[in-house]
Amino acid sequence: MSKKETESKIRNDRDKKNITEIQLDELDRLDGCEWIELLKTQPGFAEYCDFDKLTGYEWAKLLIAQPDIADKLDGHIWVAILSTCPQFAKHCDFNKLTGYNWNKLLATQPRFIKYCNFNRLTGYKWAKLLIRQPGLADKLEDHIWTHILNENPQFAKYCNLNNIAKKDRVKVLIAQPELIDYCDNKDKQLNINNRS
Repeated sequence: MSKKETESKIRNDRDKKNITEIQLDELDRLDGCEWIELLKTQPGFAEYCDFDKLTGYEWAKLLIAQPDIADKLDGHIWVAILSTCPQFAKHCDFNKLTGYNWNKLLATQPRFIKYCNFNRLTGYKWAKLLIRQPGLADKLEDHIWTHILNENPQFAKYCNLNNIAKKDRVKVLIAQPELIDYCDNKDKQLNINNRS
């Protein structure tokens, strides 16, 4: 059966049956596009949907037809949507994104850094992100650099260590003494004093 025939069958079946009459095994066979067609007019079927079958683009189509569904979406789904359709950001509750979600989203859509909850990204996750998006380095606040450099000194070349608060800079230098070369002379003296 062609995609068009399947969609037509779903529309006809949907018109003839209500939720209780549709067989669950019929729903298991639907692909993402077919689910979108069904959920556009019958959002009650959402509880039966295998949402992993939907692409970001298909989610975007569903949001156009059913904007209320935005409340039900988790961070994983928002990443899929915003990675391909960033115009839907106005519907997104960015608080639902975990550190893992932020890492994936910013790797493909760095423009969303302005919404990022930086506390959700550890030094390790920032390091992974900076490898994929080095252009984000100049957008990071100085306190974030402390977390990154403590675990990943290779990113020091992107950071002005002298801009980091002195107490945080000392923590970085204790953890990564080789970064002293990125500091001004006063800190070099400070580091020497800390070693003795």
